[in-house]
Amino acid sequence: MDTMTITSLTIINQASDVPEGFPATNLIEVLLRHYIPTAISKFVRDVHSSNQVYFRASKIYNAILSSITHIQSANTAEWAVFDHYTLAIPVLERILLNFYVNHPEDIKRDHLPPTDGIESAIMFIEIMENDRVMLRNALKDLADEHFTILSGGLQPYLVADASTSRRTDDIDTIKALNAYISSNKLMDVDIDQPLNGKLLTSVRMAIGELAEKLINHLFPENLAALGIKTIMLAYVPFSLITAGTISTEWRDYFKSHAVWRAVESLTTNVLSQFISGETLGNLAPLEEEWRTVRGLLLKLQHTDVSTSEEILHLVKLAANIRRPFHGRVVEIVKMLYDIHIYSHANQISVGQSTHKLREIKQVMRIAIEGFESLKVEVTDVREIALTDNPYQKRSSMVKELLTTIEGLFSELPEKREYWVRKYNNAAEIDEIHLEWMRKRLGLTHQGNDVSEGMRRTGYSDEDKYSDDDDDSDSDDDREDFLPDTFYSDGKVLQTVTFEEQPISKRQCCLAATVPVGVGLALPPSIALQETSPSARVVRHWHSWELGLGLI
Repeated sequence: MDTMTITSLTIINQASDVPEGFPATNLIEVLLRHYIPTAISKFVRDVHSSNQVYFRASKIYNAILSSITHIQSANTAEWAVFDHYTLAIPVLERILLNFYVNHPEDIKRDHLPPTDGIESAIMFIEIMENDRVMLRNALKDLADEHFTILSGGLQPYLVADASTSRRTDDIDTIKALNAYISSNKLMDVDIDQPLNGKLLTSVRMAIGELAEKLINHLFPENLAALGIKTIMLAYVPFSLITAGTISTEWRDYFKSHAVWRAVESLTTNVLSQFISGETLGNLAPLEEEWRTVRGLLLKLQHTDVSTSEEILHLVKLAANIRRPFHGRVVEIVKMLYDIHIYSHANQISVGQSTHKLREIKQVMRIAIEGFESLKVEVTDVREIALTDNPYQKRSSMVKELLTTIEGLFSELPEKREYWVRKYNNAAEIDEIHLEWMRKRLGLTHQGNDVSEGMRRTGYSDEDKYSDDDDDSDSDDDREDFLPDTFYSDGKVLQTVTFEEQPISKRQCCLAATVPVGVGLALPPSIALQETSPSARVVRHWHSWELGLGLI
């Protein structure tokens, strides 16, 4: 009875059927015909429950009119009927006035909270709680004996179970919330948490299970209300992060580990209450935890952003990357570390927000994911050729990562240019070393495999090992290839001045393997300016010969 009678009628249709009454019932008539329908039309999330209130109030109004009509046509004063309807009028007015006052016309009761700010979202949830209480009290008050005594046929309508309407409204709300959260594009990698953390995944799974239980099983009203408002509270960071309607500072805060750890704990604990079967248990601890999470969401707090775990993982990962990508990976790791150190120091000195550090952390995780794929995809350098499509594809991936990292240096053009040069040099060495290895193993044809390094230095196969004094390589050929200063994280480690005299294989071997300052008479072709006692000097093209066993 509670839904069959009303689901075929809209509130507007019911309002148009409200009969004109007597002066004594004019206030009730105005509320039922004009004001309450305007408010109820906005009750998307409570459409069936609010219809129940309106439908039952209309039934009472009609019963009051019948009592007045009966009195007006009676030949004798019927005090019982008079007493019943005069007592019913103020009670019905109070119920309808309270119903209307608690629902201002400028607030829409939709299924999903608004995304224009955290205060609006939390207010939406609190209004939802108040609405549930108000509707429950209104239905209880409408079943009072002040009204049931008016007519024998009225009582069944007023005392009928309204739980089906409440449950229908709740299911619609739960489905809308769960559909949004499950389809939301936010991923674990987007929030602050340990590497391989699954806080966001855990929240989604808990919400999915909560939704399934609330949709398919009956629970006491207080437990069902707790489950719904828990899902709604978890919805808030999902929506505000992705909506793009709040400030960067707030959006970064909602991505913090503290927020998602609290949301994950709340959703998991509430789900455990549903699973335990203790539907009548004490919900006070869970209600208190819910209020704690609400307070956490409302208060913007400073949150530390640490990338130590990502840096350590990247440093360890570099050793697991083979040529022809190892050199590029090393430079990218150094590049990420450099911008992290700069941004962290800048944040401390000028009080900037943690947005930059979060952005760096995000890029680090993208790099980790890409390098992990390189580790498993490139398992034998002998199987790689620079002209193969797989290599080209992987090389493009690493280059795209470099482009992403360059964006972190938007305010540091000199640093960006420095690291791009380092990357390009590393990429060249990656490819040259691979090609030389392939030549030594006979994996390429000799005539078509003259390395770029050999072409740039101007040496041929016949004279590159020559010990005579023929100075065939020009300064220009060496200047862009052999750096005179070696850097590490922007600091000078060693300065080397290369003179024009050629160096023999024997001299190169000695120069490349003996620490500076041990008393060895180095050849006159290399003059050293020592800045580090442990510095070693390696001349690039001869270092390749050493590494390949050509000397």
